[in-house]
Parts: sequence; structure tokens; C-alpha cells
Amino acid sequence: MANIKICLPVTIALYFAYNVTIASRFMVVLVTKCWLNRRFKEEHPIMRNPFISLLALVLFALGSSPAQAKELKLDDLFQKDRVIKVDIKVSPANWDKLRFKSRNFFEALQPSRQFEPPPSPYEYVEASVTIDGVTYPKVGIRKKGFIGSQDTNRPSIKIKLDYFDKDQEIDGLNNLTFNNNKQDTTLMNQFMCYDLFDQIGSPGSRCGFAKITVNGKNLGIYAHVESVRKHLLKREFGSSKGTLYEGTVVDFYKDWEGSFERKSGKKKKGLESILAVINVMEGGNGTPLFSGDFPGRALVPENGDLDKEWFKPNFDDSQWVSGKNGAGFETEEGYEKLIQKSFDFEEQMRGKATSLYLRFPFELKDVESLKNTNLSLRMKCDDGFVAYINGQEVARFNSPENPSWDSAATGSRSDPSNMTFSDFDISKHADLLHEGENLLAIHGMNNSKASSDFLIVAELAKNDYQFEEELWKYVDEESFYKFWAAEGLVSFWDGYSGNRNNFFVYLNPATDKFHFMPWGTDCAFQKYSPLGVDRRSPRSVRTVGIISHRLYQIKSVREKYAATMKNLLAEHWDEEKLLSETERIEDLLDPHISPEQKRRVRYEPIRQFIRNRRADVEREINGDDMPLWNSTPEPPPVIGGRPNDRRGRRGDDDRRGRRDESDRGDRAKATSFFDAAKEGNFKLVKEYLDKGTKVNDTDERGGSAIGVAALAGQTKMVQFLIEKGADVNITSGDGGTPLHGAAFLGQLEAVGVLIKAGANVNAQNQRKETPLDSCSGWNDETKGFVELISGFLQIEIEIEKVRAGRLKVAALLKENGGKNGAELASAGPGPLWEAAKTGNLAQLEAAAKDSTALESHDDKGITPLSWAANAGQVGAAQWLIKKGANVNGQNRDGNTALHGAAFFGNLEVVELLLKHEAKVNARSNKGETPLDTVSAEWSEEAKGILQFIAGILELKVDAAQVKVNRPKIAALLRKQGGLTGQQLD
Repeated sequence: MANIKICLPVTIALYFAYNVTIASRFMVVLVTKCWLNRRFKEEHPIMRNPFISLLALVLFALGSSPAQAKELKLDDLFQKDRVIKVDIKVSPANWDKLRFKSRNFFEALQPSRQFEPPPSPYEYVEASVTIDGVTYPKVGIRKKGFIGSQDTNRPSIKIKLDYFDKDQEIDGLNNLTFNNNKQDTTLMNQFMCYDLFDQIGSPGSRCGFAKITVNGKNLGIYAHVESVRKHLLKREFGSSKGTLYEGTVVDFYKDWEGSFERKSGKKKKGLESILAVINVMEGGNGTPLFSGDFPGRALVPENGDLDKEWFKPNFDDSQWVSGKNGAGFETEEGYEKLIQKSFDFEEQMRGKATSLYLRFPFELKDVESLKNTNLSLRMKCDDGFVAYINGQEVARFNSPENPSWDSAATGSRSDPSNMTFSDFDISKHADLLHEGENLLAIHGMNNSKASSDFLIVAELAKNDYQFEEELWKYVDEESFYKFWAAEGLVSFWDGYSGNRNNFFVYLNPATDKFHFMPWGTDCAFQKYSPLGVDRRSPRSVRTVGIISHRLYQIKSVREKYAATMKNLLAEHWDEEKLLSETERIEDLLDPHISPEQKRRVRYEPIRQFIRNRRADVEREINGDDMPLWNSTPEPPPVIGGRPNDRRGRRGDDDRRGRRDESDRGDRAKATSFFDAAKEGNFKLVKEYLDKGTKVNDTDERGGSAIGVAALAGQTKMVQFLIEKGADVNITSGDGGTPLHGAAFLGQLEAVGVLIKAGANVNAQNQRKETPLDSCSGWNDETKGFVELISGFLQIEIEIEKVRAGRLKVAALLKENGGKNGAELASAGPGPLWEAAKTGNLAQLEAAAKDSTALESHDDKGITPLSWAANAGQVGAAQWLIKKGANVNGQNRDGNTALHGAAFFGNLEVVELLLKHEAKVNARSNKGETPLDTVSAEWSEEAKGILQFIAGILELKVDAAQVKVNRPKIAALLRKQGGLTGQQLD
């Protein structure tokens, strides 16, 4: 009895002072204990009191209700020093229903999405979830993700706490987002990226880590990202009453206002603001002072006699070639419509000259009107120029410091960039203009005599449209610069500026302007985008988003961006702290990683990025101006429904299946040598080859004609290209061969042709994957990736045929000795590499019975030819090339034999490789060319690096001879058109 009297006040006190759950549990224990006593009522008459009985029942009921959710606070979910535990219980049928749902690539990018976001394919299913011991017995869960994060075993998950119970939430948060890190093998990208945005002061989500189990199975570590909802808007902006939009592969293009997905806020107000930004993007390019086919004169100089006079107004150019604006030549396809027939200089320049002088006289009447406006020289240029007005230099691009009659451009860009006007602000030179006749003189420069094309188109324009001033009326300027530079610093290639994807825009009621926020940052901390973005584009800034692109064309914007980036580096990019943070996170996560995750987790890539990032960025922001880049981004992609639907629109004859290859080829609208090969257009491919295109030429991404033909299943085209000398083992930018591509899309006939022609069935790309790896397995994410690649490359496929074809290809590869990467790794290196390294020809002969081994890598990731080149074994290198070794085959680090031969000063091997058409500007994974390996001045440091690497590879080197040979090799490479990586960028 005494115990009961003591416990009663304690229980009541606990109830009111702490919480219902603790008090109710205490009372439950007490009542249970009393009830079990056989003399319950006799020994504890206090329990006969109706008030006590009622209190016990109320406390018990409250203690078993969902009110326990109040134990969790929002801050508990995003702590940096712990991993929260999320246990999901769901029926097997519902789990299968959730995880096997997928987003169809063709439906996600259907044309109608331009006018409204496509419906989500994902549906909520009922489940129970326990978060750090607090159970929510009935919630809705669904799969999430676009294409890259698709996974049937470890899907990304959305949990909607209030799906069934409208009162279930955690401090106002009712949606939980758990990302599976499918595209982030470091597991840290999202956590560190969101944290960095927060430190910078750029609004956005918080992020933590969660260990997720489903029905007791450990799915491993997920990134728990704070959902962008009203609670976040109130915290970041002070109000949640504005309009919030999510952007998924959309942008501010004309007629695209309906593509943004409104999450909250007023529709009319938000739509008006989006339209206002679109109208700014449509702002004018100015009024031309002269443009189009304006008359002028041109000369290909043969000596330096005119160097100091040709650009002056009084110079006599009457003996020069007369023509119209639009000069150059095109041996393939691209510039031909921009070049005037009278100014086509292929005969005078191709293989003979790199410089062209141009003079354009023009009349002005109202010069005074130009003094208070923006004056621009607008150039389409491949590859460089210096421009003069009335004898004074006003602009230059990719030109040497002191240009002369035989100067070559110091850099190059992709053809699409060159076909778009780049604006050069010459307003400060307006006083050079006068009433009457004026002169614009241009020294155009190609980067090589061997170049296949050259272009100079000029336009002089005045522009009263104040783009920046108009834009900042609707987009918050300071906020955007922080957001843009932060995306650039972490190299977030799948965000707004990098891919017009994964972003939110919020119309802040306090400023009535849009503020950008990042989303889905698992693709940060990666130097290059895997989407095929031109690697010559700047690394410190991304300009795929149309706002970023338009802004970057303005010099003052580039200056402010550079200043913002310098501030971020100084204030927030502390390598030591960042690297220490990665170590801390690794220790935090390791105990919770699932067995499946352990096989693919790689922490080093993010650390390598952190170590290298400052140098990569400062190389571009510390000069007088950031690198010019005007490649105009295409509007957001759309694909016309399912492949069969698109095929049906072509005509009734095509509805029952594929046309004959030759028929489809003749009707294809190819725009390049590579497109022609992909489409099976024999006529156009032959025309390119007849004009001098080499069958093994590659595009700016390293793709080859035979590679894309094999990928598209153009078997007859593959055979034709082989007959024309195509290298069946040519490697693309990622080290893959045509056999990898054909295997990936299950192109059985093309695979057979390649194998018969000597394709290496065990060639490995930079990820150590063989063709067998490329066609192994099939699941929901593989299907999505197949749709993604075929969609972007516009290759028509039937998904079931691809699936069946991959099985047959795998069997064929195995029949021909094909192994996967893991099998090759376990087999270890053979004597072939040692023979190449030592130059033992007899051993080489014995070890190279299987020709496919000539392209394989040893345990260090080095090919036999590269070993011979590194070691200076001329005879072995010559023997390997004769036997079919790919002279441009890459090691796993992306280096070629030419890189190694140059670095180790092996002049004879360099000459041999160049003789056999080694790519003089081949780039490693770090972006380095062979010239980079020898261009630095010789010093004790250079000598030390040489000896250190030679020691690792167990190579004997003569440092004195290397010192003598390196300048000779550098000169030889430059003579062959060799450039450094920085010059190429």
C-alpha cells in the first residue's frame, strides 16, 4: 500500500512534467504488477478508487497512440555526426509493386512535357516506418528518381507521413526523401554539397545519412535530403507564401513556361514571372551596323612583307580577292552554308597556310549615336582572330601575342560553338569610328595547316537592350551568383547551369524575384559530365542553363563570376578540412554499409577532386578574362513518344517494321560523317571519305564512325568501314571499343562482324569493363539506361529485342574467349607485358598467340605497347604495331603509348608512333596531352618526378639523355600540331 501511495504522485508528476509516453509506461507496469497479485483488491484498495482506474486507462491509451511521433524533432533527422535508422515494414506485394515501377525515358521526355510536367509513374503504397525507435504505423511510401538513380533492389524512396493520417508530421515536415546514391560511389556527394551551399549562404536543403532496412533486410546507406516544402521556405526566406517550382530538364525558353512543376503558391503570379524571364531571354541582339553578305577583300599571305600595313585604312587592297562576308573552307559538313563561294579558300589554305587577311569597308552617318550605346563585334570564328578598326586593334581571340603572316590560332573550340556568334564588347573603342567610310580588318587564324575546316564571319552591331538590368528585375542577382558559382565550384554537372536539371526556383515574396536552390546533388564533385559535354568547355563554370549561357557572354559578368569564385575558394574551400571531413564521414558510414554497397563504394574520387579543384579553377579565373565559351545550348530535349510511335509517323510503309538498311540510309538526314555512319547513309559516308575524311577520325568526344555504326546495329556499314580500313579496336573517350557499344545494345550481327575482323573480345574500358560486362544482366535500371543512351543518340530500338540480343551476344562472346573484367583481374598478368618491357621478341612471339591480348591491360592498367614505349624498346613497339596493336590504345589512366614515350624521353619510339598516326593531342583522364608530359622546363623537380615514376614501374632511365631528348620531342610534337591540354581548353 505504501508503494502505491508513493508511485501515484510520481506518475502524475511524470505525466505533466515530461511526456505522456514515459508516464503511461510507468502506470502500465504498475497496474500490471497489481493485477497479477492474487489479492489485488484486498492488498491495494486504492485501485478501487474510480479516479485512479480512469487515470490508468487514459494514460495507457495515450501512451499507445501516435502521439509518440512528437518525440522526434526536425533537427534530429539531419545531424552531421550520426546515421539515423529507418526501418520499413511493407507487404512483399507492395514492396514489389513499388520497386519494379520505372520511369519510361520516352514518356518522361515526350513533347507534351513542354506544356505541362508529365505525370509521375510512381504510386504510394501502405507501409509502417520506424525512425530511430519512433514508429509511424501507417504511412505512404513510393519510389522516386528520374533515370540515373533507378534501382529495383535499392530504390530511392519518398515517405509521406500524412498520406493516411493528416496529422502525422515532424515539426511541419510530412515528406521524407531518401536517395540511394546510385550515381555516387563515394556516398558523400550530397551530404558535402548541401553543407557547402549552406556555408556559402545559398538557400537549400539540409542533408543527413540514414541506414534503411526493409522487412529486416539492410539496404545500406542512403542520403536523407530535406524535402523542399513550406517549412524550408519559411526558414530560408522568412515566408512560405511565394510560388515554388521544381525544374527537371526544363529551362526558360519560349513556349516552355508550362514545363515547370509548381509545388506550392499562386499559379498566376508564378507563371507571370516565368514568362517575364523568358521574355528577357528572348531580348534582342542589337542593330547591325553591317552584317550578312557584306562586301570585302581577302588575301592568304605568303610572306611577312605586309605585316605592318595591311590592316590600315589607306592600304591598297585592289589586287586582293573580292568577295562577301563569310570566309573559310569546309571539307566535311558544317560550315558550308556560312562560307561565300567567292571567299572559299580550301585550295589556298588546306595543308598550306593558317592565316587569312580580311578587309571590310563600311559607311557610318550618325556616329554620335554610338557613343552612348553598347558596341559589339560579333564573330563566328574557327579558330582565332585579331580585329582592327581603322588601323587600331579592338579585339582578339585564340591568337598569339604578336601575330604575323604565318601565325596559327593558339586554341580551338567545337564546331557548334564556332557556328554561333560570340560577342566582343568594343564600346570603349567607339571613338575610333568617324563619319563616312570606316574599315574593319580581321586577321583570321586556323590552328593547323592540316585542319579540315576554317571560318570567319563578322558582324558589327550596336545594342541598347540592357540584358543584365532586365534580368535582375526578376532573378535575385546576388543569390544567383552564389548559386551559380557554387554549382561551378563543386562541378555539379547535373544541376541548373550544367544540365538545366535538379533545381528549384522560388518566387520570394520579400523580393518578388526568383531564387534558385539545388536538388539531387549526387552528381557533384566530378570534373567532367558523362553526358558528352565538350571537354574543351571551361571547367570552372557551367553554361548549359540558358540564363548562365546568356550571362557568361558578357565580360563584366565573367569578371563578377570570377570574383565570386575567388571568394568561395578563399572562404569555403579549405582542402585540409574538406579531406578531414571525408575521413570522418568514412568512419561514420562504414559500420552501416550493406554488403552490396561495399562492393562499389569508392572514397578516393571525391578526395582526388578536392585536391585538384583549386588548380583547375584558378587556371581559368586568375587571368585577364575567363575562357570565352559561346556554344549555344539546345532547348530542353524531347523525344517523340515511344520508338514504335515515332517510326509509325514516317509513313504507312514503315509501320510494320524496319525498312531495309540501305533504304533507311538513303533517306536519313545525317549532318556529319558520324551521323551518316549511324544512319547507314552509304552515299554520304563515301562523299566524306572521297573529300579526305579519314575513316578512323573521331569526334570531339572521342567517338568513331565504326563505333556509332556498331552501336546502332548498322551491320553493312560496319563491314564497309572495316573494308575501308577502320580500326575495329579503336577506343572512344571512355576507353570503350565498337564491340562494347554493339554488345550493350545487343547488336548480334554487328558483334559477329567485329569479332570476325579481329576485335578484342576482352578489351577493357577505363572502368575495367569488357564487352561481356556491357551485355551482362538485365533489370529495371539497365532498361532505363538503354533507353537513356538510345534516346540521346536517337537510335531506334525495341527494348525486348535489345534484351534478347544481349543474351545472344553474351553467348557469342564467351564462345570466342570473352571474359568479364573480374575474371581477367583474377587471372593476373602474363609474360606478354614483361616481354614488351624488356624487348624480348622471342618471348613476345610466344606470349602473343592470341591477338586480343595486344590490347589488354596488366595489373597496373598498362598495355603491352605502352610498356614498350615507356621502356624505349623500339623493336618491341614496332613488332606490336605490326601485329595489330592499337597505336592509340589507352591505359586505364587514359594515357597512350605516345604519352609514355614522350615522358621518358624515348625519341625513336615517339617518331615510330607518329609515323603510324598516333594521336598527337590524345588526352589522358586528367586531360593531359603528350606535349604536357614534356613541355615543362627541366629542373631538379622534373628529374625527381621522372626517377620516382621510373622507380614505381621498375624502369631504368638515363636522366641526362631524357633531358636532351625532351625538347626535341616537344618540338616534334608541336610540328605535328601538338598542343597542351590548356591550349586545347
